[in-house]
Amino acid sequence: MSWTVHALTFIRDNLKILSWAVTIAVVFFIAIAITSRVHAYRSDQAVKALYEAQKRGEGSSEQQNALKDIIDHYSGTAAGREAMIVLGNQLYKKGDFAGALEQFEKLAKKNKGNSLLKIAALHSVAATQRAMGHIEDAAKTYLAAADDSRNLNKSQSLYQAARCYEDVKQYGEAEKIYRKIIESSEEGDAKSLSEERLLWLTANGSISG
Repeated sequence: MSWTVHALTFIRDNLKILSWAVTIAVVFFIAIAITSRVHAYRSDQAVKALYEAQKRGEGSSEQQNALKDIIDHYSGTAAGREAMIVLGNQLYKKGDFAGALEQFEKLAKKNKGNSLLKIAALHSVAATQRAMGHIEDAAKTYLAAADDSRNLNKSQSLYQAARCYEDVKQYGEAEKIYRKIIESSEEGDAKSLSEERLLWLTANGSISG
């Protein structure tokens, strides 16, 4: 009997706290449900907008404006990221490297949680920097891709960084990276190519070997 009295007393004394806890939990779950539905709605709208944009002339100003509109309004959705890829590639092909770089950098920031897309975006950033003549920046971007713990092909990122350093005649930096690839990689294209580059650099006197 005394246990029941104590239990009822506890509930009475803490009823307000319990009510607040229940209210907060209900509000929290409602907020999650609303956010999920809003995101689903926006994702659906973005897909429809991307479909309409794809029906316009390939690479036309109308299509690019439609893609920009999708990116402005739906950058957090999968369709928004797809629009960045399409627009970035189109601008790159047209030689608008500054415009392409802007899209690829946005893409890299939007894909922090998706390792494959983030690494691909960083490689696109680096390739564009290289095309602009910003070779050292490109090397640093490739190294940033290699430093990402989720990069499943670090050796390829490292190899591209080393080639950039070769382009600016920083042969010592390139040598260090090639040796790192050879020491840490299993047999593969990057390792064999790195061995070839070291032989070539040694043969032409760029490094001592």
